[in-house]
Amino acid sequence: MIQGCRRGEKEWQRALYEKYSPGYYTLCLRYTSDEEAAKDMLMDGFVAIFRSINQYSGSGSLEAWMRQIFTHLAIRRHYKSLREKRVMRETALSEELPTDNIVEESMIRRDLLYVALHQLTDEQRLIVNLVAVEEYTFAEVAEMMHLNLSTLKSRYYVACERLKKILEEIDR
Repeated sequence: MIQGCRRGEKEWQRALYEKYSPGYYTLCLRYTSDEEAAKDMLMDGFVAIFRSINQYSGSGSLEAWMRQIFTHLAIRRHYKSLREKRVMRETALSEELPTDNIVEESMIRRDLLYVALHQLTDEQRLIVNLVAVEEYTFAEVAEMMHLNLSTLKSRYYVACERLKKILEEIDR
């Protein structure tokens, strides 16, 4: 399949997409604010995969290599979104940003967590996903996001506290 994708053969690209897209769609939903944005991110991610498939050495897991592409795409989208929001604020549209490991106890709890995560700001959701779900270290996330380590830890703490409050409100 990988060799077929390297040759640009559509049937192999389709096979790769069909095999991995459901899992990566779920990943995209964790990083985005809605289903349409997740679908766009999924498409962009697979386009990036097909464009850079020749860079995959084959020595590690294909899924890990693909996940890294999607993670970096989520980070780039986050910063693009921040830039767009900054421009909107600067042009007097002034929109506000939308308002330790969390264990999934049941399907209901996971749904509540999904709802709660999407009440965080985009940056908070990104940080929580990278640290708590993807299990990157604080140092790795700080480097990826071009943040000071202490700044990242502070933002993670604030996001977790906000998430706890949201979950408490939902449980009432």
